Amino acid sequence: MRTHFGVGIITWAALWLLALTPAPLAAAPATGTLSGAATDPSGAVVPGATVSVTSPTGQIREVQTGMDGRYVLEGLAPGKYAVRITAPDFTPFERAAVEVEAGTTQALDAELELSIGKEEITVSDTSRVDVDPASNVGAIVLKGSDLDALSRIRCSTRAIRLRPTSRRIRRG
Repeated sequence: MRTHFGVGIITWAALWLLALTPAPLAAAPATGTLSGAATDPSGAVVPGATVSVTSPTGQIREVQTGMDGRYVLEGLAPGKYAVRITAPDFTPFERAAVEVEAGTTQALDAELELSIGKEEITVSDTSRVDVDPASNVGAIVLKGSDLDALSRIRCSTRAIRLRPTSRRIRRG
């Protein structure tokens, strides 16, 4: 009977200690949140922009901005994140080392700059013009009398005789 009495006192004492110990507050969340908005230089919202966050371990999460240009990424482990926001016709917005803390919401708004179209043209001289008559199979070569005949072209209103010349003609 003595053993039964001793267990009762120990149980009663343990319960009394628990009752007197302050109850732990609600457990603090182990994750944080990143939120913000994407706008253009005039302040207009940019819907459908892609928001990518890369964790310190290299894990990537993505969301799209809503019709109001806002985004929310919840459940991020505490740490520093690289944030990249992209949208067609805008240059990417990038921010390294955005600190996310447990139980807090980190705000990060992004003003996206308009992208100026860039076009690149590469010119190379890999082909060469071949002037060898033997390789010009489809060419017509005019010589002698054929060339002279070509130089006498008649127009319906008057006859014009064309001759090769090296003189400069001055106009009025």
